Amino acid sequence: MYQVNRILNNTSSANIFTAGVNSDGSRIIVADTLLPDLSAGTPTPQTGSFKVYDVKYNSDMHISSMIQVGQTIVGATDESLGIGVGISGDGSMVLATSNTEVFKVYSYNRATSTWDVMFAAGETSNLGSPVNILGIRYDANFENILTANVSPEGNTTLVYHVKQGSTWVCPDFSLDPLLLERYSRIRGLWTSDNNDGAGCVIVHFQATTPETSFVRLLITKLNTDSFSDYGSITEFASDIDTSEYKGIQATINRQGTHIGVSYYKDNKVHLKIYAVDVDLNWNMVKKFSFALDTPNAERSSAVVFDDSIVSDGTSVGIPGKMMIAVTNSFSSDKFYGIYTNSYNPVTHEYSTSQDVSFGRCLDSLVGNTAELLSFAGTISKNFKLVLSAFTGPVPESDSEPRPLFGPAHYQSFPAEGITNVGDFNSDGISLALFVKSCADSGCHSSECDKPVACDKPDQCKETTVTITTSKRLNLTMSTQ
Repeated sequence: MYQVNRILNNTSSANIFTAGVNSDGSRIIVADTLLPDLSAGTPTPQTGSFKVYDVKYNSDMHISSMIQVGQTIVGATDESLGIGVGISGDGSMVLATSNTEVFKVYSYNRATSTWDVMFAAGETSNLGSPVNILGIRYDANFENILTANVSPEGNTTLVYHVKQGSTWVCPDFSLDPLLLERYSRIRGLWTSDNNDGAGCVIVHFQATTPETSFVRLLITKLNTDSFSDYGSITEFASDIDTSEYKGIQATINRQGTHIGVSYYKDNKVHLKIYAVDVDLNWNMVKKFSFALDTPNAERSSAVVFDDSIVSDGTSVGIPGKMMIAVTNSFSSDKFYGIYTNSYNPVTHEYSTSQDVSFGRCLDSLVGNTAELLSFAGTISKNFKLVLSAFTGPVPESDSEPRPLFGPAHYQSFPAEGITNVGDFNSDGISLALFVKSCADSGCHSSECDKPVACDKPDQCKETTVTITTSKRLNLTMSTQ
C-alpha cells in the first residue's frame, strides 16, 4: 500500500523542486531551481541549490522524520547548479549539473558533516561555450555518467564519463566523431546500470534535424574502451513521425534486458515492452494500452521498471512492477501511478493492475475538495519510496495563467496512523513522498489505493485499462 507520508512545499511560484532517491529510500536529494520558460522550454540563468535528507521510518514503515544531512549547497552566479541531480545507490555520493563545471560529484565528509566536491567535470569535458547542461543520466554507483549539452540551435553534445578509482574520465572513444554524431540531437536518453563491469546499455531518440518531428530509437552498448550497436527495435529504428507517436518516451531496466516505449495515440497511452535475446534481437513481449476518458494529444509518460521479472518460467517475461509518471506536462489524470504486472498460467497472458494512483491519492489527501496536478516523479530501486512532483490547478478566473499552474493551500487529511505529513502550502512545483507502508494484506485500507482492473487481453496481446475521472485539467510545457 502506498500512502503520502510527507509534503515538501515549494512556496515560490517561479521555482521547481527536482529530486533523486537512493536504492532503499533512506536518503534523498532535493534541488530548488528556477522554472524554465514554460512556453519555450528554455532555462533561466541562476545560482541553483540543493539539500540532502535522511529519511527515517518507524515500525509500520511510515516516515517518522526527515533530517537534513550536511549543508545546503548553493551554486555560483549563473551556474544553474542542480537543473539535474542524482544520488548513488548507497547514498554516499550526490551529483548536480552545472553550467560552469558540466557536473559535480560530492561525497559526504562525516568528520566535518559537509558535502565536499570530489570531482568537477569541466576541465575533462572538451566543451566550448556556451555550456547549457539540460540532461543527465547515471547508473547506481556513478560508474557511468552521461550529460547532454544543448546548443541554442537545439543540437546536443554527449559528454560521457566513466569512473576510474576515485575520479572520472572521458574515455578516448567518447570523442569519436561517429559517437558524437550518434548522440547529436538527443530527444530523450535512458541508461541501464553497469552490470558486473560489463558496460551499460543506452537507449535514446535522435531527431533527424533540430527542427524536425521525425526521430529514431538507437540502442548502444558502452564498454570500458569502445561502443557498439546493441540491436534495434524494428518499429522505431527508422525515422518515425512524433506527430503520430505523440509524447513518445522510452526506458530501459537496470539489467539492460528490457526496454519500454510509450506514446499517445487514438486516445490511449500505449506501452510496448521488449526483451533482448542472445542475438541482440529486441522482441515485443507485451503491449499495454491505457484508455483515457478525455483526449490529450500532448500526453507524455515516463516509465520506470523495477528489477523483478514475471514470466512462465521458460520465457524472458516482463518487469514485475513499473511506475508511470507524467513528463513534460501537468496532469490531474488518475492513470499515473505504480503498477504490478502478473502472468496467468491458464490464459498464458500478462496483465497489469494499479497499486496506487498519484492523482487519486493526492486528491484524497486534500479531502477530495480539489484536484492537484502531477508533474514527473522518481522512485527508489526497491520501489519503496516515490517522490512525485505536484502543483495546484490554474484558478478558473485566470484566463492567461503565468505560470501554467496555480497554488495549493489546503489542510491535509492523511491516512490513519500517519503523522507529520504537513498541510499544503504550495505556490510552485512541490513534492509528495509516497511510501509503501507494508507488504502484507493487513495494512489499513485507503481510498487512494483502489486498483485499476484490466480487461481481458485480446489476441494481439493488447490490454486496455479504462480510467474514469470526474474532471481533468492538463497543461503542457514544451521542451526542446
